[in-house]
Amino acid sequence: MIGNTDLPVPGQRATLYASALVFVSASVWGLFWLPLREIDRQGLSGPWVILAINLVPLLFFAPITIMRWSIVRRHLKEASIIGVLIGAGLVFYSLGLIYTSIMRATLLYYLTPVWSTLFGILILSERVSWRRWAAIGLGFGGLILILSAKSSVAGGLNIGDLMGLLSGIFWGAGAAYTRLHNTVAPVDTASSIYFYSCLIGLALLWPLLGPDATIPPPSAWLAAAPVTFAFSLLVFMPTLFAVIWCAQRLSPGRVGILMMSEVMVAGVSAPLLAGEVLSLQEFAGAVLIVGAGLLEVLSPVEQPA
Repeated sequence: MIGNTDLPVPGQRATLYASALVFVSASVWGLFWLPLREIDRQGLSGPWVILAINLVPLLFFAPITIMRWSIVRRHLKEASIIGVLIGAGLVFYSLGLIYTSIMRATLLYYLTPVWSTLFGILILSERVSWRRWAAIGLGFGGLILILSAKSSVAGGLNIGDLMGLLSGIFWGAGAAYTRLHNTVAPVDTASSIYFYSCLIGLALLWPLLGPDATIPPPSAWLAAAPVTFAFSLLVFMPTLFAVIWCAQRLSPGRVGILMMSEVMVAGVSAPLLAGEVLSLQEFAGAVLIVGAGLLEVLSPVEQPA
């Protein structure tokens, strides 16, 4: 209607669009486990899955990086550190979804607000309010409940749980370092993440598959190719780039709340599509971890000390 003052101004409209993009991207990541497990089922086990899903986007970004090299080299150190940290976070999260239950890996990853707060203190010299300390307490309480529970799906504590836990730690450190060096272009950040994800995946071949690990046969690569290409190019690459782009335009608190949609989608898809159900103890841990995330992102922004 003409003269309606409730319509968003351009700045508000941009915020709404970016917020919707984060929400949708994170929701899609709630189904991240589906293609990962399908590729694993085709014969590309563990680290080979990581290499497959990251190599395709890396080949896409490689010529862009070469053309932008005069710009990239100015912040090569910063982009490399971000790539190592966030790349490791993505690798460990992906492996967690393969080696343990979907919800355990997702929830252990969503301890990220706890690690982000701790790294914010160490890296950004942030002052921490009582709410954020309470969030840390809730997060660690949820961590203890989940890791001490014996899941009917994942069994006791396993390598996948460790991967899920490490994913949040590395992502939290990467998020803090990204905020510290937020002038690095998203395209350079994404390229660095894919590059180091491939290297980390290769480095984990021997620890996870043993010294006798061999390259999967061509038939396995061909069988996994349709899912790998579709997922990497149509889902993984655009959603990761979208989150990086939006995170530079929205407050960390808003991004944190919006990304909780991933927990929601994973919580619905895991029992419906994979038959995985949380035990009562795991559910209690989930409530504490989600509560910790909400409490942390709703806390006032702290200024450096």
